[in-house]
Amino acid sequence: MAKKVLIIDDNEVTCSLLIERIKFAGYNVFSANDGKKGLELIHKELPDLVFLDVRMPGMDGFEVCRLAKSDPLIKNIPIVFLTTAGQQKDIDRGKELGSSGYIVKPYDGIELLKEIKKLVGE
Repeated sequence: MAKKVLIIDDNEVTCSLLIERIKFAGYNVFSANDGKKGLELIHKELPDLVFLDVRMPGMDGFEVCRLAKSDPLIKNIPIVFLTTAGQQKDIDRGKELGSSGYIVKPYDGIELLKEIKKLVGE
């Protein structure tokens, strides 16, 4: 059974490109365009990996990560920030909140797939 990857990002173009790239690599992919919906999907789908943007309307990615990591049912799901917020303070905050990685956009597609394989296998 293919591993499930959730993308939480409010940018439709980014989501579409990520979905196509990750689907092509053989994973099941689904997405949410804001933090609240994303958190609901984490609970509903229990993905094997979450890619999470920082800057989104309403609930930002840091809050989604904080809430996910404090919930016993979903705290072990790896979360990787995939964002343009590339300042060191943002990267440090992501680590403090328990993320499994931090990728700054624009990203390298090959490196992205390597990160997925490292965290969830093939």
